[in-house]
Amino acid sequence: MTTSINGELQDASRKLEDKKGFDPIVTCAELDPQKYIENDVYKQVHKKQKFGKFIKFAKISLKGYNLWDDELNNAEVRDDQNKDHADEDIAYSYKKDGWLYSSFPPIISTDGSIKDGRTRIRAAILAGWDHILVAIYSYDVDKVDPEYASITNGLIANNHTTARSATMNDFVKAGKALIKLDKLEREHSAIEEWLINDVEIANFFDVDAGTHTKIKNRIFNESAEDSDIIIDKDRDEWIEYVKQSPEFKELNILPPDSPTPFNENKLILYSASRTNARRCFCDSILSNQSKDEEVCKHSYIVLYSNDRTEEKVREAVKDFESDLNTFYTQSVNMVNGLIDGIDIKVPKTRSYTIIGIVPLFEYNDTHKELRTLNRLVPLDKL
Repeated sequence: MTTSINGELQDASRKLEDKKGFDPIVTCAELDPQKYIENDVYKQVHKKQKFGKFIKFAKISLKGYNLWDDELNNAEVRDDQNKDHADEDIAYSYKKDGWLYSSFPPIISTDGSIKDGRTRIRAAILAGWDHILVAIYSYDVDKVDPEYASITNGLIANNHTTARSATMNDFVKAGKALIKLDKLEREHSAIEEWLINDVEIANFFDVDAGTHTKIKNRIFNESAEDSDIIIDKDRDEWIEYVKQSPEFKELNILPPDSPTPFNENKLILYSASRTNARRCFCDSILSNQSKDEEVCKHSYIVLYSNDRTEEKVREAVKDFESDLNTFYTQSVNMVNGLIDGIDIKVPKTRSYTIIGIVPLFEYNDTHKELRTLNRLVPLDKL
């Protein structure tokens, strides 16, 4: 009798699932653009890009994309960029729940450039997918400046709850980027008109509460300094970038954070700051020194920065180098001061080399070119 009851319960459960119509997990290979035409998402197409015309939904290949590619940075309209690891969370949801047709897909222009959904594209790459669904739009460059439209549309498209909605800092960064590009006048009324009419900030914040005024004032004040947009990645992502650089490969050493069971040398990656300069010297450079030539190692260093302006980035890098040289000189002088009869001259040759800085500046032509080649910026060229 027990077996019969269990059988009846299992049969009832199967019938309930059939009645509810549970959707199977949709994998990369099963993505179907036609599904968007059949549901309510299609009604949103004209609201997602103010300066674009919807063409079609399509499935595109992800081959050839790298996580560090400029087109996946979105530095102009994402203040935190990918440092909150939202792409990893979404990647896990793709593995666990599959693709959900209820949310609007990433947006791609007819020339192949990404207009929205970089986090979801990054997530698909992290999940190991070969393809992803996108909405393709065309843009009339004769009517609206392409850079102006791209940054403004990027904010508008981030008005959603299924991914990451735009923040106050995102609007500030976008406004500063447009002023940097001479696409927006640095004047209070012009900034306010852009916020209210073009990006329709009332869809994001309570205008009556004056939030848009705070954003406007921040854009005006923070754009007073003529600074490039800084690409702000976390350390792990810069490590992946550096591992592909010719400067690292030609050294034939281990990448940062690698275990060194056989006392092999490895690259050191630090964010440029005075605190990290002390750590680098004490934890890495000094620990690499030895009278035994087979054990003594040269320290190779690459720098990045989390500072928000060109001036602060350059200052931080300069201070880092200066502090290392100071610590090196002080170490020699300390020995001279402690031991009578010894007068060691500070060697001109250092036991460490800063081989470069990751190219951090978004619009700088040299940095843009170096990023396409996975190169580093020489210390004297920053």
